[in-house]
Parts: sequence; C-alpha cells; structure tokens
Amino acid sequence: MEQPARSMTPAEKEPPSRRPPVLWGRVPALVAAGAMALGIVLQEIAGLGVCFAGLVGVLVCLFVWRLSLQRKHVAFGGDLSGFGPGFFVTGALLALASAAGLWHEATWNWTSRDSLSRLADLRSQGVCLEGICRSTVLIEQMHSSFAKSSPVGKVGSNSKPAEVTNDGRGSDLVTNEETAGQRVISRFVFSVESLGVGPEHRHVCGDVQVDVEGETRIFQPGDRLRIYGKLSRPAPPMNPGEFNYADWLYAQGIVGHVRVKHREAVVQTSEKIPMSWMLRRWMSWLRQRGERSLERVIVRSSPELASSILLGGRQRLDADLRESFVRSGLLHILAVSGMNVGLVVLLMMTLSKGIIRHPWGLAACGLGTIALFLMLAENDPPVVRAAFFGSAWILGSRWAGVVEPLNVLGLTAVTLMILSPHDLLQLGFQLSFLAVATLLIVARTMGKPQVIQSQSEGAMAASRWSAIRGHRLLAMLWQLMIATFVIWCLTTPLIAATSGVISPVGLMLNIALAPLVPIILWSGYITLLLGMIHPWLAIPSGWIFDWSLYWLIDVVDQAAGWRYGHFVLSPLPVEYALIFYSAVAGMLLFRVHRVRVVMLSLGLGVIWLAMGYWPQERPLRLTFLSVGHGLAVLVETPDQKMWLYDAGSLGQDRRAARVIGQAIRHYGSIQLDAVTISHADADHANAIPRLTRDVTIRWLGMPKSAADPDQRVIGEAVAAVASQGGVIRLVKGGQKFCLSPDVEIEFLWPLFKKEETLLSRKTTDNSESLVARITYQNRVILLTGDLEGEGLVHLLEKSPEKIDVLLAPHHGGKRSNVAALNHWARPQHVISSQGPGDVTTGLEQTFVDSKIWATSKQGAIVVEIDRAGVVTVRSQLP
Repeated sequence: MEQPARSMTPAEKEPPSRRPPVLWGRVPALVAAGAMALGIVLQEIAGLGVCFAGLVGVLVCLFVWRLSLQRKHVAFGGDLSGFGPGFFVTGALLALASAAGLWHEATWNWTSRDSLSRLADLRSQGVCLEGICRSTVLIEQMHSSFAKSSPVGKVGSNSKPAEVTNDGRGSDLVTNEETAGQRVISRFVFSVESLGVGPEHRHVCGDVQVDVEGETRIFQPGDRLRIYGKLSRPAPPMNPGEFNYADWLYAQGIVGHVRVKHREAVVQTSEKIPMSWMLRRWMSWLRQRGERSLERVIVRSSPELASSILLGGRQRLDADLRESFVRSGLLHILAVSGMNVGLVVLLMMTLSKGIIRHPWGLAACGLGTIALFLMLAENDPPVVRAAFFGSAWILGSRWAGVVEPLNVLGLTAVTLMILSPHDLLQLGFQLSFLAVATLLIVARTMGKPQVIQSQSEGAMAASRWSAIRGHRLLAMLWQLMIATFVIWCLTTPLIAATSGVISPVGLMLNIALAPLVPIILWSGYITLLLGMIHPWLAIPSGWIFDWSLYWLIDVVDQAAGWRYGHFVLSPLPVEYALIFYSAVAGMLLFRVHRVRVVMLSLGLGVIWLAMGYWPQERPLRLTFLSVGHGLAVLVETPDQKMWLYDAGSLGQDRRAARVIGQAIRHYGSIQLDAVTISHADADHANAIPRLTRDVTIRWLGMPKSAADPDQRVIGEAVAAVASQGGVIRLVKGGQKFCLSPDVEIEFLWPLFKKEETLLSRKTTDNSESLVARITYQNRVILLTGDLEGEGLVHLLEKSPEKIDVLLAPHHGGKRSNVAALNHWARPQHVISSQGPGDVTTGLEQTFVDSKIWATSKQGAIVVEIDRAGVVTVRSQLP
C-alpha cells in the first residue's frame, strides 16, 4: 500500500543556506550575554585598555564588512563576500563586550559628588545620620566564647570578662570554665539622606548597613530614623584567602557600615510614611507575621532554618548548622532560588485555575505572584535572578507561543548585567546560571519521556493506562536524577576553585532528595501562607513541615559527619575552571566535527597550565594572621612544609579557626606538618579543636608548663589532634626543631629540669612562653608568644643578637616590650598581633629605629626571605 506523503516542517522547507548555521543565529541572546560577560571579566583583569582594544577591533571588523559588501571586490587574494555576515557579527559582539566593560567600570568606580562612599573611611567616626529604613530588621545571634586555661588569676564564674588593655592582661583574667556567650545584633539597611559630623550637616546619598547592639525596636521599611553611631567603610579582607565581604556589600549597593552601641541611639523622627513605601511596608508586615506563625508551629526543628529555606537570610543560622550543610553538599537548599519561585508560582497558578480561565489572566497571576514573592524576600539576589527568568518565560510563552529556553536565559543574564555588572563576578550568579543552563541542555538532549500507545482501534488500551503512567513517572525520575548528576559534575570544579570543598556525599543526597525537596518546600509555603491568614490554620501543614525539617537536619548532620563524605582541598587555580568550562561549552554548543579541535585546545591548555605551575623555588614565608586579640603565625618553608605557631583568639575561636584554615588552603595545602603552642592561654590555643575539622595536624608540641590536665583548652587541643593520629610532644629550650633542612629552628625558652614543675618555679605560664628563633640565609626571626617576667629576663641575659623580625611579646604590652629588649635585639621590623582596642603607642616609643606593624590596623603581615637573604615585609591592607 502506498504510504501517504509526510508534510514537511517549515524548517525542512527552508533552504539549507537560510538556516541559522552558527550559534548566534540560534540563540542570539545567549551569545550576547557571553560577549558581555567576556568584556566584564577582561576589564576586571586587565583594566580599561581591553575595552579600547575592543573598540579598535570593532572598527577593523566594520571596515572589512564594508569591503565585503562589494561582491566583486577581491582583497588579499580572495573574495570577502562570503565572510561579510561573520565580520559584522564579530564587530557587533566586540562592541557589546567593550560597552559592557566600560559600563562595569562606570558603575563600580564612578560615583556622584554627594555619594556616601566618598566620605566613609576605614576608621570609624561618630556621626548623626538621617534617612529611611529600607529593610526589615533581622535579629542575629553572634557567638562569642571566652575561656581561660591557666590556674593563675582566676575570677568567679559570675564575674564579667576583663576589659582587654594594651598590657594584654585581659586574656589572663577570664573564667576557667569555657563559656559560650551570644551577642544579639539587630541588622538592617538604611538609606542615608543627611550626614552630621559635629555641628556640620550635609546632604548625602547612599545605603549603609546598620548593626545595633541588642534587640532593638522592630522598625518597618519606610520609617524615617535618626541614628547616632560610628560610620566606617566595610573592611576589606584582613587575611589571605578571606571572603571579600566589602565587595559583596558594595555589589548590593551598600557603601558603608554603621555600628550603634545602644538601641536608644536609633530614634524614629516622623510617623508619616511615603506612599511609595506602603506596599513594601505591608509585605514586610506579612513576612514578620509569617515568621511568627513559623515560630509557633516549628517545635522540633529550627524556626530560623525554616525562614531561611522559605524566604532567605541564612546569615541568621548557626555557624555550625551552615557548616554542616556545606559539608553535606546541600548548601543550595538554604538559598532561595529559582526552584522556590517556580514552586510558588506553580502552586498559585494551580489554585487559580478554577477561577481564572483566560490564558493571559493566568499569566498575570503568575507575574503578580513573582512580584509579591520578590518583595516578600526583600530583593534577595537569587530571587531577583529567578524572577527575571520566570517573567521572561511567561511573557514569551504567552506572546510567541513557543520560547527558546537558552534565549530566555541569555536575556535574563543581559538584563542583570545591565542593572549590576559586578554581579557576574559573584559565585552565586555563576552557579545559578550554570545550573539552569545545564538543566536546559540536558532536557533538550534527553527529550520528553516516550509513551508507547496501542494503535488498535486508534486508542490506548485501558488496561495499560496504569503501566504507561508508571513508565512516564519512572522516566521523569530518571531524567531528574540524570540532571542532578550533571549539575553536580559541572558545578564541582567551580566550587573547588573558590571554596576548596568537594562533597561526594552531596551527589548521593541530591539524587535521593530530588523528589522530596519539593514536598518540603510546598508544605512550608502552604504553612507560611495559611499562617499569614491565621496561625491556627497553619497547624496541619506545619506539622508536616516541622517533621520534614527535623528529618532533613538529621540527614545533614549525619552526612556531614561521614569520614569520607567530603574532602577539604586547597582551592584549585581559576585557570583550571576556565579551561574545563571552555571545553564543555565547545562540546555542547559547537558542531560535532569541532569536538577534536576543542579537545586539542583542552590538551594544550592543560600542558600550558602544568608548565606554569611546575614546582619553583619559594622563599621562607611567615604570615602573622589577623585574628583579633590572639596569635597565629603560619610558617611555610621553601620546600612547602607548614608550621603553625599558636592558634587562638580571645572570645573568637570560631573566627580564628576559619581564618587559619582559609590561609592554609590559600597557600595550597590542607595539612599542617607541625603546630606548637607557646603557652596555655586560650587566646593562643582555643582554635585548634575547630581547625582539625578541615586541616590535618601531624605533630603537636608544647612546653611542659602547658601540659597540665587542668588546662581545658590544652586538653581539647590534644584530644582533637590525637583523634587524627597526630603525634604529641613536649618541647623545651635548647632543642632544635627539624622541619626543613634549609631552615634552622631552635627553641630558646623555657628551660625545664626533669624534677621541676610550673608551681615549684612560682611563675606564670606567660613567663614560660615558648620562644622560637628561626634562621634562614643569615636572617633571624624571633617568635616570643606572651613572654614576660623571668622568661624575658633569661632571654635578655643571652648574648645580644641582630634580629631582623621580632614578634612583640604579649601583644605589644608595655610590661614585655621594654627598652632593654630593643637594645638586645635591635630589630628592623616589629610585628604586634593585636585586637581592635589595642594601640601601638608604647611600641613606637620603645622601638624607635624599627618599623612597627600591627595586625589590627594593617591586617595580616607577610614576611618573606628569598634565597639571596632579602627580607620583604608587606601587609594585607595598605
């Protein structure tokens, strides 16, 4: 029987010469987004010169395109007419990249005359600010722990911690018990209109972040306030590898930071609310009402976690809980993203289908839901990205019927880069677009699930309907798991290049939880919606949501505790990630016959990268980290051995452990060959237990004075290192420490006899601080801990030495830094590890011929000695 002729599709009827043969013909918006991204990245790396070079390239392309318009014109031995469109598109993309680079420079560095960023300084100054509250007040718990391990100088458990002075005695007057306190901070964004310094007031503009000590009155967006506090510019990173919080705030439009010590210093000046703020104010009231309803129904898990998953704001979560989500590979659940927006829109449009029949009515319902959710989440960046993408998708599908998903993604990226070009350099921006692009490409590659239909009598057999539904469900679950696997594989290199954490257990958990996470979110949003109406209505769904969160926290805690569930690596060079994603993009977006070219480029790139990272000679490097009132000195030898001298901070053991771990990974390592504790004060050793979670410590040494079972901080450090299989040793003066054959390390003090104990010597552990002398290429560095009293006298009785770099003993305190020490050591550089309240006036008066460095003002201090014996000292901050 003759088969009926099959009708041809419009794409098949179109001549092959007219089909879009190249990428810009299929997804022009995505190509434009790529050109803008390239221009912004190159401008960030190389400056404005790249933009001007791009403009020159535009002129060249336009000139060649003009020549190609003359079909019979022959140049360079060939006809250019076939290359005309290519030259035109290339010129247009170069122009777009150059414009994006110039726009990034303009929005990031060029400010108006009355901008607050021109007035704020790194040093705090007392000011009076007037303006409008822009965000809901968030109450955050800031952890602060104080501990004392020395049996000398105890105070009662009910006593308050001593004020830290420049003598460094605050660390010696803290309770012997490890007490963890919580500092309550009220945080909100404030739009400044007037700035007063003394009697002078001037008009300014700009947003600042306000931190108020204690739980202040819950102000609403739109309230006019007067604030008395200290204004400063957000501090840049103080240590190597530290997150640039100042740049992150600046990307959000926040140019200053205001610290308020008393909540009475924030006063509402007017009850009149501008009409433009009424809607946002109402949404803020709804958010607070919903959060209060969550607090009533969430009894087994955490209300803060529930609010973070549904509305954003994971900064309020406990640091340990956030760390568990990072280790388990489930941190993305805490970020309100496109999945949340999609589920909320789907929920609202499903509920509205029985009421709204017209397609444009449903589209308006979806757009309204997106807008309300965006205001409810207070313009959280992930929600903004999802809102633009969802709005473009809805409008495109209603207007054109069929949309190209990659074009929608490209249009969203172009819009966001126009509004805020610097967002491209944020990790969240990169990960979100990478994940969505992966989902779209995987969905296009796999296609829709196929359903085999019975052709008998032109209908599907009723007996097979349940089986077909089962096959369809299994196919959808299979595609979901495949997409999750591909997303994990594609995002892992970027995460490894930025954070240094790889979580294989996260792959299994993401696949296992893929069908359950929507259920958790749906029950949560139903609870939130009903709680806004009346708290009693949210009890049934809240019970499901509470139990699901409780189960999720249990899974996260167990996964984070698995020994091989995650690996902490030194961050990979960014070049690796760029080469990887370039190869993937080439294989996915270019034609098949170009795969070999892409693989060849990948191979050449790997060879070039291996040559660039071939082991080279390194100097001896000491990094005096800025950990507040404490001490942590990271020593890296030329053969890449790492030694840590002390690891602690007064009341900030969590921050100290994080700073030390980030610096170690920044220098390309994940283990410490040795750690020494100078003495048993908490501000010199309390970060070691937390540090062992991410860093392997192979050897731990301490003087005999610190090896006391009553020293709690030492006991915890020893137990943490021993659990890793590390070696514990006692050290004393006169011993040499063989860390590297090129570097000579000798301990000068304390000198203990076998029958002596700390109490028999009638001295303090500060006097018994471990003193280490490092010699390399005839250069000498002296590390002194909290040396004072008898120990300092014994050191000065030795023959005078020429010290190149001296660690000021006892955080620069006057009792330890005496004129005799200056005459004995004659140091070129004196480094003091201090807290924000300490000063260096005494050091400048004592060491008159030395360069004084302070970690509280200049951040981490890096000392390098090369093979020629040249000493270089630089600071993290200028």
